[in-house]
This record gives sequence, C-alpha cells and structure tokens, in this order.
Amino acid sequence: VSGIGQGSIYALVALGMTILFRVTTVVNFAHGELFMFSAFVIYLLLNAFEIPYVLAALTAILVLFALGSAVERVLMRPIRHAPHMALAMMTVALSYLLRGVVRMEWGGDVRSLPPMFTFDPLVLGNVVLAAQDIVTIGATLLLVAVFFVLLQRSRLGKLAQAATDSPRGAALIGLNVPAFHRTMWGVAAAVAAIAGILVAPVTLLYPDMGAGVLVRAFAAMTLGGFGNL
Repeated sequence: VSGIGQGSIYALVALGMTILFRVTTVVNFAHGELFMFSAFVIYLLLNAFEIPYVLAALTAILVLFALGSAVERVLMRPIRHAPHMALAMMTVALSYLLRGVVRMEWGGDVRSLPPMFTFDPLVLGNVVLAAQDIVTIGATLLLVAVFFVLLQRSRLGKLAQAATDSPRGAALIGLNVPAFHRTMWGVAAAVAAIAGILVAPVTLLYPDMGAGVLVRAFAAMTLGGFGNL
C-alpha cells in the first residue's frame, strides 16, 4: 500500500508533464522544480503569514498556475518555433533558476512541514492504510479520471488535439492557440502544486527535492507513452 502511495506521487508529477506534452509537445524538465517550489510556497505562507493550511494550499495552486502561465508567455513563446531541443533546454534553465531562487531565500537547509491530515489510519485486517496514502491515491485517481474525460471525451480535448496537430488550422477556426497554450502551462504547473501539497508534509523540504521525483516521473511518462494518460 505504501508503494502504491509512493507511486501515486510519481504519477501525479508525470500527469502534469504528460498533459503539457500532449498539448504543446514540450517535455518540461523543470516540472520537478515546480513541484518543489509549490512546497516552499506553502512553507512560506505557513511560517511567515501563519495562514491556515487549506488556504495556503489553495494559494500555492493559484501561485503555480500564474507561474506556469508566465513561463509560457515570457520564456517559451518567444522561442516557440525553435527546435525541440532548444525548448527542452529552456526548461532545464528554468529548473536551475527556480532552485537558485529557493537557495537565495532559504539556503540549502532541510526543512519540514506539519502533517496536513490528522485523521486515524484505516485498518483492514493486517493492512494499515495511512491517512496520507489514502488521500494521495484518491487524489491521483480522481485527477487522472478528470483529465481523461477532459482530453478524451470533451470538446476541450478536441481543441487540444487540433492545437497540437495543426496550430495554424486551429487558429483559422477561431482558437486562440497562444492563450490556450498559456492556460495549459498554468494547469500543468497547478498539477505540480497539488503533488507538492500532498508530498511536502511527509518528506523533507530542500532545493533539490524535485530532481529525484522528476527522474521517476519521467520514467513513468516514458513507459506509459508520451502524451498517454
């Protein structure tokens, strides 16, 4: 059960990368740092402003959505016609930038957050289901189901496919492709924030925490198929 819970964390991070790749064909190697950055946003809100955990989590999601949208507008859009390698290297540069920002403020010290969920574990025979595992697995299944419906069964999914296959054709039928890409960068970053919210209370916070998660999430994305939920 703990393994499934841990795998759900990697799946959440991979989900954000997959959604973005499906819409923009960009592999975001800064996604692990977005995950890390959201955890530090929560840490800042809890310690500097002393706001409730739920409000801090919602704020972190909004901050990451805005950050993802800004990344698309400021960093990615000016080079959107560049080779894919250049786009990927820009995301690598972004990952170093985010780590540098966190190190400037907090250094390399390891920090911790209080638990988000305090209800008792669920015991089924000899199996103990920890509160964190239950929430993480449930959130992962819910988000995968939501994005499957949105991308496979809805008009939004058809628009996403059109914007990916033929941006020019999508623009001719009235789709604002740049705005759509900006929104999807924000959505992918928000998914990274959700993963950070769920993981931060059960792990330690440090600037390089996203690197290991990114490697495992990228492996999941590769094995599952790029763009395949």
